[in-house]
Amino acid sequence: MAMTRDLDVAKPAGRPLTGRAVLLMLLGFFGVIVAVNAVMATFAVGTMPGTVTDNGYRASQRFNAELEAARVRAAQGWASDAHVERAAGGAAALRLALRTIDGQPVGELDLSALLVRPTEPAADRIFTLTAEGEGRYAGLAEAVVPGAFDLVIVARRAGTLVYRSRNRIQLP
Repeated sequence: MAMTRDLDVAKPAGRPLTGRAVLLMLLGFFGVIVAVNAVMATFAVGTMPGTVTDNGYRASQRFNAELEAARVRAAQGWASDAHVERAAGGAAALRLALRTIDGQPVGELDLSALLVRPTEPAADRIFTLTAEGEGRYAGLAEAVVPGAFDLVIVARRAGTLVYRSRNRIQLP
């Protein structure tokens, strides 16, 4: 004689899983991924969009010669004290002092200063500098957008490069 037993089969509670529910979950999952990627890409491009060079190969070929020239200039011990701040009307104001290793002002130079945007050459700006005496200079650059820039200071004497400085700054 065979024994039979009634098994209690539990019925699922709640709503059944339908094709529509699976589709909505799938769309929601990928929607979150796309939204997070868009936010992260926006932050990445807005803070540091990368660097630009016209020709990477030529830049690499000049690197060692430029490095040696920089060592020679660094050995002379000159230093620049530069301060850039936001001025009225979207301009940037630069105050600059150039000194020798013993603190003496450096004069008789053809000095230029640039704001270089690493990835956006159209945003580069040149400061119009005026000498204030005793190695001090001041200048303005017009229509400077907010963000990261390299402040490049170049000094020449009789057409020969005697000093070069490049520092990253952030303008509001």
